[in-house]
Amino acid sequence: MALHLGVNPDTGEAIRLPEEDLLRHVVILGATGSGKTVLAKAILEEAVRAGVPVIAVDSQGDLASLGLAPTQDSVALHPAPQDIVDGYWSRAAISIFTPGSSKGSAASLNPLKSPPAFDSSEDAVLYLDALAESLAGGMGYEPSHDGGSRAKDAIYLVLQDAWKAGRWPADVQALSRLLEREPSSDGERLLSKRERASLIRRAKSMTVGAKGLLFTAGAPLDVASMLAWAPSGRVPVNIVYTGGLRNTTERDLVVATLCEDVYHWMTSQPSGDLRLVLYIDEVAGLCPPHPKNPPAKKFLSLLFRQARKYGVGLIVATQNVTDLDYKALGQANTWALGRLLAKQDLDRVRHLVASLHPSSPETVMEEIPSLRPGQFILLSPDHVGDARRLEVRGLATQHVVVAEEKFREVQSSHALVSPPEAEDARTARRRRLATAAAKAARSSLKAEVEEGVGFRVLKIYEDVPGMYGPEEIVAMTGLDPRFLTILVRKLAEARLLRVEHVDGRDVYWDPTVGFDLRRGVPERAATLPLRFPLVAATKRVREHLERRMLVIPKERLSRKEFYYLPLWRVEAELPLGRKGGRVARQFYVSAVSGEIAHAVNGSLSFEEFPRKDGIRYESLALKAHLESGPSQKIGDPVPLAKVGPSQAVEIVRRSFGAKVSSDHPELCLLPLWKFQVESTEDRKTRPLWVDGTLGTVLRAPPEGL
Repeated sequence: MALHLGVNPDTGEAIRLPEEDLLRHVVILGATGSGKTVLAKAILEEAVRAGVPVIAVDSQGDLASLGLAPTQDSVALHPAPQDIVDGYWSRAAISIFTPGSSKGSAASLNPLKSPPAFDSSEDAVLYLDALAESLAGGMGYEPSHDGGSRAKDAIYLVLQDAWKAGRWPADVQALSRLLEREPSSDGERLLSKRERASLIRRAKSMTVGAKGLLFTAGAPLDVASMLAWAPSGRVPVNIVYTGGLRNTTERDLVVATLCEDVYHWMTSQPSGDLRLVLYIDEVAGLCPPHPKNPPAKKFLSLLFRQARKYGVGLIVATQNVTDLDYKALGQANTWALGRLLAKQDLDRVRHLVASLHPSSPETVMEEIPSLRPGQFILLSPDHVGDARRLEVRGLATQHVVVAEEKFREVQSSHALVSPPEAEDARTARRRRLATAAAKAARSSLKAEVEEGVGFRVLKIYEDVPGMYGPEEIVAMTGLDPRFLTILVRKLAEARLLRVEHVDGRDVYWDPTVGFDLRRGVPERAATLPLRFPLVAATKRVREHLERRMLVIPKERLSRKEFYYLPLWRVEAELPLGRKGGRVARQFYVSAVSGEIAHAVNGSLSFEEFPRKDGIRYESLALKAHLESGPSQKIGDPVPLAKVGPSQAVEIVRRSFGAKVSSDHPELCLLPLWKFQVESTEDRKTRPLWVDGTLGTVLRAPPEGL
């Protein structure tokens, strides 16, 4: 399949690159704003349409938008052919990996996987040397310095001995244990005792503290798994996000480990056909000129030299054209040159243009400064022939920077287009009603939309539970805002969604699923005071257990967890009876169960059926004691809410005959501790809950927890 990249802006002729040219690798150069990432995304979209899996290293978050369908605005600015849009979205399956973090699919590093079966001793030397250099860099050594070079060589000798003896270390901790052993005669000459002790300390510290999350947070990055997770008929698009890492050293180590695993995978499963595209954005810092040798450089050089014969195509891009090792990238056959204005940048690529386009290099050099954003000079002697001027086509996806907090949302909303499984009666009914709602919305607006759009929107509320308005759903789907406004209203009329008026606008949620208060609206939530932090809550639990010791075998605390229970705070006025007049009161309604939460003699109680007059109810906390903050930043577990704000208002009105002061109750969070209590005899455990505001040891867990 030929890859459709765009058109010649002078002639309108379509510019296509043969699929197999990706095996000869692609380098994209251009100043900031020249459109490098847009061109790279166009190539990746074409790879997905051709059925080729993708792994892309994303340092800024803009590649994560490969999981966002185009909006009306983005299509108006950069229209893409409909067959390209349909072809991409019918095949792509997105996963965003976040090494050292759980913002997306949590991933860790293990550079010490079993080495591949080497074809020659030279391959073994190259691989082990590159691995030792990446590990030394991860430990904080500078391999270009004398001390760093000797530390790298010491690691190399340990790895070589372990490989030859068949006792390869399984991870970094195992490597540190090997380093502690008596070194070989060669290794002993390399480092003094003090230097070796320092090397061992650095190896051990790699898995400690914040930097240790890189090696412990989630399953290790594994290329074989990254290419196998997608549903049948789908093409995996794996985004490895490095923008959340603490420093460039960690980014270098992530890229080095990823490239190492690509090398391991491709050499252990040889194939000459194109079967993987690896894209690395902003490669300059990873592959600088000699004598700099960051951890990823040697593995990148190995891939550029050998990946072609194993069916792996590389694409790299950078704006820093002067800080690039062109010798290491010399195997690339296709170069895309965007706008460059600085004299040193133009001088740096002059030799490249002369070698790829010897007939008239100066003509090409004269064009480069005048290129507009999104325009490139394409040099691919084997397939394109002469230098071609390229204007990149519109994308099948949005081109925006996706915030880390949205990664899971992007993955979940995109997964809605996976092939459906056999439907049960409930799903079939919901699909039927959603289809009817979409048909009614389409007829009222006479809009052209995809088949099944009603159920697709409904599934967003099911798969990514939240209280969303049309604006949020437009961002997830790219649908016409006018059509979507009518569609969600029709879904609410069919009782598939429930409508609420929050923060000055209509929002919706699925009553059969509930909603996560951290998604959509409300934008802020108030926290009840944590008067019983861990120390005080633990004391309450111990006192509770001591009172039970006479009838219950000895128990001890084994572990603890922290949660929030969502409540609606409803302000209301109650009649004073014969005296006349009214008195102001506030009530807390559980957003999970609809029960009234209140204090009884200083202890927390939940009641579905009020036992006394509302005037006599003791509130959990005064409004002045609440602390408000953004709901999206709540990191602790919160159960899905099943009671909306309008329902909470109605519960208070019907339960107490109250006149509600406002139809917009405040979302509040009650802190809760969950302790696991273990029997010292049979080791059986049971949960014990303590609320963090009143310190009540609850007889049963709150509903939803």
